[in-house]
Amino acid sequence: MRRYDPTDVHSLARAKADIDLRDKLQRETEEADFTWLMHTRRGRRIVDGIIRRSRAGDCCFSTNALTMAFSSGMQVEGEYLERMAKRLCPESYLLMLKERNDEQRNDAGG
Repeated sequence: MRRYDPTDVHSLARAKADIDLRDKLQRETEEADFTWLMHTRRGRRIVDGIIRRSRAGDCCFSTNALTMAFSSGMQVEGEYLERMAKRLCPESYLLMLKERNDEQRNDAGG
């Protein structure tokens, strides 16, 4: 078992490079999976449902601190998905909004 040596700069640099590479690959995989999901109607419905349920963009104020913290956490995740959709696949994001609009119009009987 190797011991940690804070003065071994080369080993520290290699370890940091390994961690950076692993993080980059994980991020690229997540982005590719999300893009794949957004290119299907079913995937856009799933993402849209999560964003709507998270109440992204709404006020999360509550007099109960724990309720407000929970609501705030949900909003952060919804806003993250929305930003990701806008950044990675803006065409699919706009299509998702159009599909939501059409669905709401059909539900209203118009």
